[in-house]
Amino acid sequence: MGRRAVIAYLDSLSTVVCAAFLILGSWSDLKTREVSNKLWAVSLPIVAVITVIKAYLSSGLLLLYVISISLSIAASLAILEIGFFGGADAKAMICLGVALPLFPDMFAPILGYFHPFFSFIVLTNSFLISLLSILYVVTMNIAWKLHARQPFFDGFQQEHFLKKLLILLSGYRVELAELKKRIHLIPIEDVEESDGTPLRKMRLFVDAEADRDAVVERLEKYASQGIVSSHVWVTPGLPMLVFIFFGFVASLVVGDILFYTIFTVVRLALGL
Repeated sequence: MGRRAVIAYLDSLSTVVCAAFLILGSWSDLKTREVSNKLWAVSLPIVAVITVIKAYLSSGLLLLYVISISLSIAASLAILEIGFFGGADAKAMICLGVALPLFPDMFAPILGYFHPFFSFIVLTNSFLISLLSILYVVTMNIAWKLHARQPFFDGFQQEHFLKKLLILLSGYRVELAELKKRIHLIPIEDVEESDGTPLRKMRLFVDAEADRDAVVERLEKYASQGIVSSHVWVTPGLPMLVFIFFGFVASLVVGDILFYTIFTVVRLALGL
């Protein structure tokens, strides 16, 4: 077996391992909203050994491997720090970056790709696919409006129009009892006291893990006083790991959706 064939075989093996840990992680994320660190503790050493062998066999690509893995780790940690990723999402992307630093040659995606750093293609595809959740949120808001026939933002007259628009695209209203029961729902309204007066407010940026219980407790307290409605604004805690898995599959089959779209728009704008 030639060197190129061995590298192709190792790429295939890395792809299978990535698919396996993304499927297992996604299933756990959907069922419990948690992913055991054991999954990454097993996966990372396996893909790291495979990548070291590939780097040895294709020494001319070593610099690209190092750049890709370094960027993947840095981007994952940065997105985690911003709050767009959970810990499991960041670990999955780091494992993916180590497993497949460059786009595997044996795949010929429909749209092609415009740079070789595979994990970044997966990352952008994952975020694009996650935007489909907006359709679900808008549908929930339309259904609530048709059923309740009440103003969306009763009690939030002080909030800016743009903020309300963003809330409509990212959240919907549910009964407070449902919020307590369904742990994947994150409250995006809260109550704070200003000069001793309780004031309802909307929250665009929330830390799902840090303060969910405290906010739910406050909402219950003020609901019992008639200050908060029985229906509160929530946002679904997106199982980002599921979107990463679909982004992974889309990258292999479809290709680089974001850069293809940008390239197409620019080409049309320039009349090329």
